[in-house]
Amino acid sequence: MTEPAIPTMSPDNRNPLAALQQKFDAHERAAGEMIWQWRRRAEQAEAERERLSEALLEAEAMAEFQVVRHEPDGSDWRSVAVSYRQRIRELEDEVELLKDWALEADAKVRAFEADLESGALIRTPAKPDTGTAAAPNGTAGQAAMARLEDLIGLASVKREVEQLMALAEVRSTRQRAGMPNPDMSLHLVFTGNPGTGKTTVARIVAQRYRGLGLLRTAKVTEANRSDLIGGYIGQTAIKTRAVVEKALDGVLFIDEAYALHRPDVEADYGAEAQEELLKALEDYRGRLIVILAGYAEPMAALLRDGNPGLRSRFGRVVDFPDYAPDELMAIFERFCTDQGYRLIGGAGRKARRTLARIHRARGKQFGNGRTVRNFFEACLMRQASRLTTSGLMKPITGKIDRARLNELTDVDIPGETEFRE
Repeated sequence: MTEPAIPTMSPDNRNPLAALQQKFDAHERAAGEMIWQWRRRAEQAEAERERLSEALLEAEAMAEFQVVRHEPDGSDWRSVAVSYRQRIRELEDEVELLKDWALEADAKVRAFEADLESGALIRTPAKPDTGTAAAPNGTAGQAAMARLEDLIGLASVKREVEQLMALAEVRSTRQRAGMPNPDMSLHLVFTGNPGTGKTTVARIVAQRYRGLGLLRTAKVTEANRSDLIGGYIGQTAIKTRAVVEKALDGVLFIDEAYALHRPDVEADYGAEAQEELLKALEDYRGRLIVILAGYAEPMAALLRDGNPGLRSRFGRVVDFPDYAPDELMAIFERFCTDQGYRLIGGAGRKARRTLARIHRARGKQFGNGRTVRNFFEACLMRQASRLTTSGLMKPITGKIDRARLNELTDVDIPGETEFRE
């Protein structure tokens, strides 16, 4: 979904204040209408998400019911459930984006109104757009940091990011004041196992950079080796440039970036991708932030043995530790709350024991938050089996017992030896 253009307010300080006020009023009405439309679309998307959540429950229940009865159509219902889940996630992203747009647009209107009332727009001619950064937006930046604080766990990551954002804020302030800034890279390396929140924090960093005016947009373009590297000479540079151009004015997030360095593979084009990426960082200063992500040891090898320019450009490494057992339980409880489920009886205690066992047995491929999502979905499958085989659920065409559908009992929670990732 592409962000619609917000009406541009470009007053001419040679006009009298009355004319400027009239122009502002017209822009405010147009911006107000656009904000209303975004909020309405967000409400509609949220309503659709709620309807799909209910439909997903029914589809999962039907799939489990048909599997229990050995009916061949169970797989069809599972396919429906998968498509519902995907659409629900898309709607959640759309709602968040629309709300951000509305907040940013409203903040711009209020800031312009304050400048108009203070007379700043009459006294000081507007500076021309240099094409290097957007105007600061405190509301969007504060919302981004609030989302960071709301993340479960990640205490060390939060400290690192907060320090980085403090540095970025000072640099942004000096830039606006026309003061010199030391040559310092804002590109990052995120290390850690899967499911530790690296992509989520990358989105928060993008929103904060946008709020500080260091980037024009808060978009995050995700890429991996296959997006950047071609199969023959010359193709890699073309593919890498295409990804960079798509990411301009936002953040380029390269997952499993260590795959760009394969010294043991003959005729590998990873070095060409590294070189093209470093060239882009020079060519598009102020228009691109790159975050490299992956496992800690392979990422260290990339920075140590890859293109020497990587070490100077990516000097700040943020390590994402695995979640602790209590944090895994908190993530599970948030999944339950967000989807309207309640843990009753001994369900909470059993879930905590199982998640602690999963944590003790974890290996390099431990999925952290993804593992908890899989665990949550396993609970829903067991609940569906319990409801359909025990006759506790009303027929699909009859009255739905919402209370039963929202309850997870200890029977629905896999035991310490029953859950496998």
